Amino acid sequence: MADSIVDVGDGRALVATDQRKGDVISPTRAVLTLSKSMFNAGCFSLPYAWKLGGLWTSFVLTFFIAGFNWYGNHILVRSSQHLAKKTEKSALDYGHFAKKVCDHSSIGFLQRNSKSVMAVVNITILFYQLGMCSVAILFISDNMVNLLGDYFTGTFHEKMVIMATIATVFILITNMFTEMRIISVFAMISSIFFLIGTAVIMQYTVQRP
Repeated sequence: MADSIVDVGDGRALVATDQRKGDVISPTRAVLTLSKSMFNAGCFSLPYAWKLGGLWTSFVLTFFIAGFNWYGNHILVRSSQHLAKKTEKSALDYGHFAKKVCDHSSIGFLQRNSKSVMAVVNITILFYQLGMCSVAILFISDNMVNLLGDYFTGTFHEKMVIMATIATVFILITNMFTEMRIISVFAMISSIFFLIGTAVIMQYTVQRP
């Protein structure tokens, strides 16, 4: 009874804690999802890129480019949070963020064409993602041909087309999901395969003369 009295007397007991609702994931799953979007099979090309660019030049430019990347994202996030709060929105994606920037601009042309700007931004991101997926599709197809190529007839090019079509279908299906809870599961599964592939590649690399 005494404990309950103390709890009631505590001011914190009178303040309701804010809990996020809806499509919410844990911090651990968020970190795994973010790390999967940053670290993928493309990181294996970095050593070769460093070799072509020169050791010290590549070393300095890595920090230089990463710094600009961080600063640009920092401005983008802060601006998005400011506009979301100003327009009483929980969050803004890229397209709606561009629209809100135009809506609050002092330039009449941008205000009148805010929806067109939003469409341009969304289309640009679509092609950007398509370009990223095209590299992934070629990478996946090449590995699938090495693993399963004996089960198909035809030239190497024809096998690549078949594998690329299969990979594209699976990529389209997985990209239909927009809930972070589901995306985080895909990211965790992908991270497991990524770690397995990393172990195999590192073992093969170390054993080379």
